[in-house]
Amino acid sequence: MISAQILRRTHMIDPFFELAPDGEWNACVGSQGSEEAYVDGYIEAAITLVSAVVDNNHPESCDTLAMPILFNGRHALELSLKFVIARLGEIGAIADRPKTDHDIFAYWKHLHDASVGDKTIQSVIGALRPFVESLSAIDNDGQQLRYAKTLDGKVSLECIATIDLLLVKENLLVLRKTLARLRDRVEEYVHERGTETFTRECSRRDLLDMVDILGKHATWGDESFTERKNEARKRFCLSGRQLSKAIDKIRSSRELSARIGIEQNLAHLSDDKTATILQRWSEFSSSQRKNLKGDRFEWPDLNQVKEYHKKKQDLNEFILSSVTLDEFSDLCALYYLGRDLKFGEQYDTALQYTKARFDIETYGSHIDYVISKGNLLKHVIGGVERAGRPSLARKLREIMLEK
Repeated sequence: MISAQILRRTHMIDPFFELAPDGEWNACVGSQGSEEAYVDGYIEAAITLVSAVVDNNHPESCDTLAMPILFNGRHALELSLKFVIARLGEIGAIADRPKTDHDIFAYWKHLHDASVGDKTIQSVIGALRPFVESLSAIDNDGQQLRYAKTLDGKVSLECIATIDLLLVKENLLVLRKTLARLRDRVEEYVHERGTETFTRECSRRDLLDMVDILGKHATWGDESFTERKNEARKRFCLSGRQLSKAIDKIRSSRELSARIGIEQNLAHLSDDKTATILQRWSEFSSSQRKNLKGDRFEWPDLNQVKEYHKKKQDLNEFILSSVTLDEFSDLCALYYLGRDLKFGEQYDTALQYTKARFDIETYGSHIDYVISKGNLLKHVIGGVERAGRPSLARKLREIMLEK
């Protein structure tokens, strides 16, 4: 049945790409679309179609929808492999993809043989092998599932007579989950590379896992350290020299070196100065929460307003008189590092950014902005931890417990 909305379009020009007046069912494509939408779209289409047949008990549609279901699944796999190869190629972690059009096995083999330096990516690529081999065996060039006959006149899928759509559905769900894991981990891996904390064989995440195996730096002189090194070499398939490079990367990272017990100093703030600033801020913040108890829509009386501004002014004056511009920039960098969940290796960059923003003329307004943040202490603690100063983070948590 044609909807009333369509019937009202008496001057329709394009049956598919003409815009509707209300836009309720507009889909974003082209200039407003994304490559990820293609990747997600075909696997969702495959699962939606097979679910419509199996879950809704429509056996009459098995024969007609089998090919669209499998083609969409295959195309999702092909697009995912191409997407991942392109993303890894952008950062130089893998060579450009082979010019093989629709040969999914060639794409998968290209990824597999590249041995990307990340155990998770290697594992997920391995998990895709049965899907690639199955679909490649019956359709290695994208023709068999699209056409009844190939370009050379042969009957498509002539060696197969039936397909169990319930089995297909179960494994399409597994395929969707596996493709999502691969893409998510590749995006994380690409993001991690900016830290420079990686080697040819090990990603930053791998190095984090290696830290747990190697243990604290203070124990590296123990006899058991040789066993731990051998365990790390075996786990990550490393030579002695490759393990040494990995350990050097761990030691050069603020965040990772702290995990093995080698703490880093902050650029400008001492532990005592940081704790003093945040203790004063905590006292100000706690007093404000007490004043706000009760009906949240009830306006505070004039005395409360005066008290608030007096305490805020006192804190402003304390920071202006006791905290240098470099120290305040350091505090802000730590806040952003914790709030935005940045890597510890980005601490120095964050500090350069805050220093560039602040100057003497705007110093006061930035102080007011920062001390008004109700989550200041929480995120500075996170930033301090990432910047490689866990002992200070523990000290600051005691202030949080007092609040």
